[in-house]
Amino acid sequence: MRGYTLVELLACLLIVALLSAIALPGYRGVVLRAHRNEARLALLGIQAQQERDYIERHRYTDTLAATQSEGGRYELAITLSDDGQRYVARAQPHSGSDQAQDSACTLLSINESGDRTASSEACWR
Repeated sequence: MRGYTLVELLACLLIVALLSAIALPGYRGVVLRAHRNEARLALLGIQAQQERDYIERHRYTDTLAATQSEGGRYELAITLSDDGQRYVARAQPHSGSDQAQDSACTLLSINESGDRTASSEACWR
């Protein structure tokens, strides 16, 4: 008779389980970092729109075209100064999305000067 023994099958399953345990967390980290680009693009889009509004009206606006990023992974918000001369746009992971597990970058923001801040230095890279 030809075939595999139960021990050989269990050994193969053990190897596959070990490789999965090693590879999946690394893969998950790469996916979370890739999805941060969605927040960065949304904030840069807000910055560009704010500059267009400033050129037209000589003040920034607190109105956003969308309150979520394109993929829905980030919630977007903007805070405007009383005189309309300063703003801070923020993006944070949507609580219902898989991006909420990204504990390294819980908040990204940009202001009228182009200053980029985040909960970690790696968030804007």
